[in-house]
Amino acid sequence: MNNKIINIHLISDSTGETLSSVARAALSQFEGVESKDFVWPLVRTKSQIEKIIDSISQNPGIVMYTI
Repeated sequence: MNNKIINIHLISDSTGETLSSVARAALSQFEGVESKDFVWPLVRTKSQIEKIIDSISQNPGIVMYTI
């Protein structure tokens, strides 16, 4: 079976553990879908956000965040 791979950007102002758990739970609802995760923990500055936006532009996908 061919699995579909999607990009998921996980952005958190803390460690990102809760967000990773939520993303895994959501992804488990879809058969045949795998993810390439871009994890961005401890995001607290404008320059970090700008770097994340650049990454999302280069690797479009789902964005999930916690604050």
